[in-house]
Parts: sequence; C-alpha cells; structure tokens
Amino acid sequence: MSVALAMIWSIYALTSHRPIPSSCKSLESVSLPSSLEVLVTDVFHECSRLSSIRLPDNLQEIGGQAFYRCTHLANVNIPQGLKKIGPYAFSQTPIQSFTSPAVVTEIRYYCFFYADLKSVILTNVKKVELSAFEFNELLQTLRIEGSGELEIADRAFAGCKHLRDVYCLTDAVPEAAQFAFADYEYAIVGDEGHL
Repeated sequence: MSVALAMIWSIYALTSHRPIPSSCKSLESVSLPSSLEVLVTDVFHECSRLSSIRLPDNLQEIGGQAFYRCTHLANVNIPQGLKKIGPYAFSQTPIQSFTSPAVVTEIRYYCFFYADLKSVILTNVKKVELSAFEFNELLQTLRIEGSGELEIADRAFAGCKHLRDVYCLTDAVPEAAQFAFADYEYAIVGDEGHL
C-alpha cells in the first residue's frame, strides 16, 4: 500500500471517527500531521504490519483500541503533552517500554494487556485500572514516581511473571487491590491494600 493512500485513510479515519479499512493490514509506517490532537478509537486496530509511527507532539489523546493487535509495533514515541490513553490502546502489541507523560493521570483498563513491555515508568499517575498491564510476561521493572496517591486496581499487574524490580518513589504509599500483583512472588500487599 502506498504511503499516500495510507495517509488518506488515516486522515479519513481521524476526521470521520471510523476505523481504517481492513486493507490497512499492509500498512507498515505512517507519519501523522503535526496539528493532530486526537487519535480516535480503533484508528489502527489490527494493522498487523504497522511497525513505525511518529506521534505528533501536539497529540493529547489516544483512543481505545487505537493500536490493538498491531503485532509489529515495538516502539512508539509517547508525546509529553499526551493527556489520555484509552482502553486496550496498546493491547497485544510488542511495545517494549512505556513512560507515562506527567499529565496522564489514569492508565485505562486493559491498556497494555498482553503487550511485551519490559519496563514501565508511571509519573504522577493517580489510577491504574483493571488489568491495565496484565500478562506482560517480559516486564522486569516498574517505577512509580511523583506526588499524590495512586490506586492500583485488581489484576493491574497480574501475570507479570518476570517482574523483579518495583521502585516506589512517591510521597504517599500506593493503594493496591488484593490481586493487583497476582503472580508476582515478591509483592507484599497488606490487609488494607497497601504495598
């Protein structure tokens, strides 16, 4: 598929709130307009050959399932001004690291479910929803930093069998649901749900 055709489909999807046609499966790379502020739900859903994308610095929101099952998308630049990331946005992608921009306050449910993350840095995040990082079997390092309280929902990091290093550099102890770190042999979650 030509890049020009792919861009036409991308712009159509971005402006019409409709997913890119199923023939996007041959799309390998895309550059988005610098003025783009929102990637709508399902925009690159199952673009299985997509391996390269440059997200514009002005991007403020990534819709739900935007990159769901983009099975070759290992690296994504996350703009520092990004405010929202929708549910399932990066589920079942080979993305290897994620550092939350300081203005993202919630990691939505199943956002990185079954991804290939090796490291996660959460800065000023207030809530990690259900199964947000579940089954990231390659995840080794989790770093939580910033100010304020953090709530970690059930199964948020369940199935992260290789998670070994968890650093909590916050001014308040995160509140974790009983099964937030299920399958993590080193997690200690107290009676009141505190790490």
